[in-house]
Amino acid sequence: MAGNARSQAAPQRGPLTDSAPRHTVITEFDIPNDAGPGGDNLWSETTKDFGSIRTVGMRLLTPLVEKHATAASKGDPLQLAFELARRAVAYVKSDVGGAAEQFDLAEQDGSAAACWAQMHPRIRALVMQANAMIAVPNERTQEAFMASRRIIVA
Repeated sequence: MAGNARSQAAPQRGPLTDSAPRHTVITEFDIPNDAGPGGDNLWSETTKDFGSIRTVGMRLLTPLVEKHATAASKGDPLQLAFELARRAVAYVKSDVGGAAEQFDLAEQDGSAAACWAQMHPRIRALVMQANAMIAVPNERTQEAFMASRRIIVA
C-alpha cells in the first residue's frame, strides 16, 4: 500500500440480498434461421406455450440468484451450468402464429422453468454458451488478472 493508507474492512451489510447496485443489462441472442442443408432448422421448433423462439434475452445474475442456482444444483457441476443459464434468461421473443410476441420469464410464476423445459435441447445448449460468454471473463482478461498478483506480507 502506498504512503500511510490504512486497510479497512468492508462494512457488513447483513444477509445476501437481491439488490445489485447496477442497471439490468440485457444481452440478446438471435436463434439462427438455418433451414438449409446442414442447418439445425431451429425456427421450425415450436414450444407448447412460447411459440417458435427467435430471440433470447439474457441478464447477468445477482449473487443471490447464483446462490439459489447453486443450492438447486445439489453439488452437480453440469446441473449448476443448466441452473445458471436458465435463471439468466430474462425473456424470449417468439413467433406465435405469425405474430411476434415477447414472453417475460420469472422464477416466481414458473414461466422460466416452463420455457427452459420446452426449449429444444440445441437452443438450451446455445443459451448455456451465451451465459458463459456474458458471465465469464475471457482468457485475456483472466490472464491479465492472474498476472497482476502481488504477495504482501502483513
